[in-house]
Amino acid sequence: MTKWVAAVLALSIATLSASAAFDESLEEELLAALGALSHSENVQAASRLSQVLSDERYAAGDWQALFKDYFEGGAFAPSHAAFWDYAIGSTSGVLRQHVALISGLFAGEAIGASLSAGASGNADALETLNAGFGWLGHIGPGLSANARGTVFAGLEKATGRKSLLALSSTPELYPTYVQFGLTLRDFAAGSVQARATVSNIMGFQDAPRLFWEARGILLFENGALDAAQLSSLDLLITLIPAELHNIGAFIVPPSTGIGPGARFISPAQIVYLEPHPSGVTTNPEEFPRRMGVQPVSSLFTISTASSIVRAIQDVQFARRPELRLRRDVILANARDERERYLRRYQIVPIGAYQSDPDGLLPSVAYPYFIDSSKAYIMAMYLFELEKQEAMDSFLLLADMLSGGGSTTILFATDPLGRIAHSRTAISRIHLNQIRGAEPHDGGFPGPWMPVNLTVCNGIIINGFTYSFDPDPQGISIRAFRR
Repeated sequence: MTKWVAAVLALSIATLSASAAFDESLEEELLAALGALSHSENVQAASRLSQVLSDERYAAGDWQALFKDYFEGGAFAPSHAAFWDYAIGSTSGVLRQHVALISGLFAGEAIGASLSAGASGNADALETLNAGFGWLGHIGPGLSANARGTVFAGLEKATGRKSLLALSSTPELYPTYVQFGLTLRDFAAGSVQARATVSNIMGFQDAPRLFWEARGILLFENGALDAAQLSSLDLLITLIPAELHNIGAFIVPPSTGIGPGARFISPAQIVYLEPHPSGVTTNPEEFPRRMGVQPVSSLFTISTASSIVRAIQDVQFARRPELRLRRDVILANARDERERYLRRYQIVPIGAYQSDPDGLLPSVAYPYFIDSSKAYIMAMYLFELEKQEAMDSFLLLADMLSGGGSTTILFATDPLGRIAHSRTAISRIHLNQIRGAEPHDGGFPGPWMPVNLTVCNGIIINGFTYSFDPDPQGISIRAFRR
């Protein structure tokens, strides 16, 4: 442990109750300490700042005014971050929240002072801007709601009418722009005013502003989406219950230069959209010709729905582990036989689902969002051919979209991306044990295995109530309709 760290950890906590602003002498002393820390981990400066931080006479507004003066010519250096880390770590309870809050105000003033120059590409200002946003992201998860609100209000005051929009016009800085937006989203409260503040700081205009302020999800598309696509995206995110996922941003890779795999720091999910042109539809061969009219839908809407379902899956599998187990049972029985999967009319490489199990339900979502009722009929055709896993995967998706409730959502999407939806009841049974999957049709099943598996085995659809009984492997084999 360095002497500097030891000095911070050895703080004495004052409990004075009076209120006072910094006098001129103390203000000069603190500004000098902040300046000294910008060059190195100065023990004396850190000790003096820590001593005053523990003095309850000085309120958040006093510190913010001090930081505003400092950042008229100062920078947010790595040694400042080190100081704040140890100052927070050396305290507990109410004082810990207070020190963390004050550090957030420091970051907010750093952002406010460097925002215009940093957004325009000034290297030193951009470094301070990065440090400020990085610090907010660092402390945000540990702050109380009230403390976050105070820090965000300080940031709003510090930034004024300045905007980060210039960052978005430089391709190499666009990821930085996105990261700043994610930090602001995670830090802001959900109020209308807070969202408007984020829009102002980010410089959002037109669709990104409207979408963010209405839905609370950031949209980075650089004008790539037309009115029909934006309307369809808005309808999807409105019809799919927000509690099913944790989506924080949509990004269109071709227009932003940011593709899947980009590393952003945020607890929220990021969904990448392919901007398939309006007017391009799904393949009618997704559905067998024996069904008569083969429905088609907007390709953009259906591919977006599949991407959203993948995000839903990540959240729901974590909340309801039985869904993942059910998925694995289906895959173990379906093996590499394409006819056991709902999308058998789409060219899917043999073994695709075995090599990427997480791709099963997003793939099932494709026909499900085109027309859930017709997708069910297709699953029933396969069920009658003793390819029952297609039906089980349909029911599993319906179960996942229920969020654990007693009803789920059915969809039908037209070629323009307009979506009809309805709620319908589902039912479940509980399995205490299942047998291992058979190696091939007619083979001997494996040993019994104890499980704690709740299975969706019934649904009301197309005017009828259907229920299914499972075989020893947990796969549906008998259907009942009433």
